[in-house]
Amino acid sequence: MKKIILKTVAAIVGIVVISLFIMSIWGITIFPVGKPITPQYTEKEGLEIGSLIVETGCVDLYDQLYFAPINRFPYAFVMANKYNTALGCYDMHECILSFFEDHHIEIDSISENIAFNYLKKGAKLGGEGCIQELVIIYENGGKFIRPDSTKAKYYKDMLTELRSTKENIE
Repeated sequence: MKKIILKTVAAIVGIVVISLFIMSIWGITIFPVGKPITPQYTEKEGLEIGSLIVETGCVDLYDQLYFAPINRFPYAFVMANKYNTALGCYDMHECILSFFEDHHIEIDSISENIAFNYLKKGAKLGGEGCIQELVIIYENGGKFIRPDSTKAKYYKDMLTELRSTKENIE
C-alpha cells in the first residue's frame, strides 16, 4: 500500500516538474508578466471598469481586471463571445477549469469540452496563450483528451509562426 502511495506522489511531483519545465521553455507564466498579484483597484473600481468593458470591448481595459478583486468570468464571457478576443477565450478556459477546481468538483466531459473549445477559438484568433495551452494538452493529453502528436506539432508550428510574425513587426 505504501509503495502505491509513494508511486502516486512521485508521479504527481514528476508531472508538476515536467509541466513547469515545459512552461519555462515556452515562456508560459502563471501570472501575467509584469503585473502585480495584489489588487490595485477596489472592487467598486473593478466593477466600473467591467461596465466599460461590456460597453466597449476594449482589450486594454479588460487587461486591467487582473488588478481588481472581482470575478472575471462574466467579462471573459463577453470578451470571448461578443467581442471575439483571444484573451477572453483564454480566460473562459481558465474560469471554467478554476470553477471546478475551486469547488472540488470533478469536471465532466461536456464542461471540459466547452473550455477546450474556447482554447481552439482563441488559437484561431491568434492568442499565444491559447496556442501554448493546446500544445501542452495535445502533448500530454487530458482527462478526456488523448495525446495527439500531429495536433501538438500543428499548434507548435502555429506558435512559431505567430512569434516570428511578432518579431518582424517589432
